[in-house]
Amino acid sequence: MIQIVIEAWLTCAAQTVFLLECLTPEQWEAEGDSAKPIRSQFAHIHNVRLMWLKMSDKSLVGPLEQADRRKGTQAEIRTALLGSAAAIARMLHGAGSPEGTIKGFGRSAVAFLTSSVAHEAYHRGQIELLLRQAGIELDDQHMLRLWDHSKMLKFSRELFPAVTTKE
Repeated sequence: MIQIVIEAWLTCAAQTVFLLECLTPEQWEAEGDSAKPIRSQFAHIHNVRLMWLKMSDKSLVGPLEQADRRKGTQAEIRTALLGSAAAIARMLHGAGSPEGTIKGFGRSAVAFLTSSVAHEAYHRGQIELLLRQAGIELDDQHMLRLWDHSKMLKFSRELFPAVTTKE
C-alpha cells in the first residue's frame, strides 16, 4: 500500500521537474511582480523538502545541500529536486504503510503526502502567475502536458526508475 503513496509523491515531484524543464533562460530569470526570480520558487521547494528530511531522518539527506535561491542554475536545481524527491520517497517508504507516522511530521504518510503536494502545487501556481505577470507564460502544449496525469506518471517513472519498492 505504501507504494501507492510513493507513486503519487513521485508524480507530483515529476510535475515540478517538468515545469522547470519547460522554462527558457528568459523565463528562468523572470521576476514578474516579485523581486525574486522564478528560480527562487524551485529552490524553495527543494529546501523545504530538505527541512522535512532533516526533521524525519538526517541519514536520508546524504550529500543533498540547500539550493541557492539567487544564483542556482536550472541544471543545479533540477539535480537538487531529483535528489530530494527520491529521498522523500525513501522517507515515505520508511513509514511502512499509508497510516504509518512520519517522524518529525507527527502524522501519517498520507497526511504528509497531501501537505507536500499542496505546497508544491501552490508554488507551481506561483511560477505560472509570475510568468504571466512578466508576459512570458508557458505555451499551451506544456501546460496541457503538465496537467495530464498519465503522462506525468510515465515521466515520473522515467525520472525515478530506481525508486521502486516491492510490498
